[in-house]
Amino acid sequence: MSSESSILARLFAIEQQVLALQAKLAGEQPAPIFEGLPADEAALIAL
Repeated sequence: MSSESSILARLFAIEQQVLALQAKLAGEQPAPIFEGLPADEAALIAL
């Protein structure tokens, strides 16, 4: 199971990077549904 946890952790980190890049490309404007949420919660919702 440790390998599954490692893979999930990597995917979560990649998802956070993607969200950050999308925010930069959109001119630092977060999607309305994610406003006020910490980045980790926004990433979990996006999954």
